Amino acid sequence: MDTLHQLLAVITTHPGTEAAIWADSQQQVQWWPLLPAQDASHRLGLTTQGQWVTETRMGLYELQTPTSFFRVLPLLEQPYTDIIQRIIQRSPSEEWSDILIIYFPSVKVVRAGLVHGSSYWASLAFEWFDELSPPQQQELISVLKEVMKSRWAGQQLRHKAKRYLKQL
Repeated sequence: MDTLHQLLAVITTHPGTEAAIWADSQQQVQWWPLLPAQDASHRLGLTTQGQWVTETRMGLYELQTPTSFFRVLPLLEQPYTDIIQRIIQRSPSEEWSDILIIYFPSVKVVRAGLVHGSSYWASLAFEWFDELSPPQQQELISVLKEVMKSRWAGQQLRHKAKRYLKQL
């Protein structure tokens, strides 16, 4: 069974699944809030179809496009290991936590931080970058090239991007 099917099995059998409303269509959807926000302004989770979403006071928003992940950039303010630990704590078994960690969109969150155009988010994204596996880091080569050539990034960030590119 592939990771997505394993993940869907986890979500659909989890007792913590809740009903919510899509912010754009006002239609109801079932989802599992996996990571409650530190500040209670939003939560991150998965729909029963395996789509990553974030909940705000307005409802659920899909996290599909690179810019949609801007909504969850505050995750970068927490150490990556803390996020992984929170996922493990919310998982009903070790097998489920392994599946959730594999499926967690860490590369997409890091990408959003690096392309946002803010030195603040890029610096935090680089902290998460260090925790990614080599194949995950490889997925970000084009983004590192963009940071290296960008005008918004300071010299330190551009040099960091260049250093990572040489390592990859």
